[in-house]
Amino acid sequence: MRIPVVATLLLALASTAQAATSITVDGRLNCIQSALSPGAAPCGTAATFQLAPGRYVMSLSANTMSCSPGGCAISSVTVQGGVLTAKWGVPVTTQPIVVDVGGNSAATLYGYVSDDVCSDNGGQATLLIQQAY
Repeated sequence: MRIPVVATLLLALASTAQAATSITVDGRLNCIQSALSPGAAPCGTAATFQLAPGRYVMSLSANTMSCSPGGCAISSVTVQGGVLTAKWGVPVTTQPIVVDVGGNSAATLYGYVSDDVCSDNGGQATLLIQQAY
C-alpha cells in the first residue's frame, strides 16, 4: 500500500517539473576511493553542480557504470550537499527520489560513486534532475 502512494506522489512531482538538467557521472573519474581501504590513494573527484533552493526529483536515466570491466554493476550515485535532504548524502538510482535544497542562494552539490578500488571502474551514468513544484 505504501509503495503505490509514494509512486503516485513522485509521479505528481515529476509531472509538474520544468526542463530537466542532466549531469554525467563517470565511474572512474568521479569515484571517491574509501579512506578505510588499505593503501587507499585518491582516485577521482566528485562531479559538482549548483541548484537553486527548491524541491527536485532525481534519478539515473542511463547507467553503464561497473567495476572490474563489467564484473559488478554500480547501481547508484551519491548526491551530497546543500542544507536539507542531501546534506549527508543520498543514493540516487533509477527509482526517482525527492531531494530538497534549502538556503537563500544556490547550493553546490556533489555527485560521486564510492569504491574500495576506483581504478578498474568504467562506464557513465546520467543523473537526471527535474525541479518539482
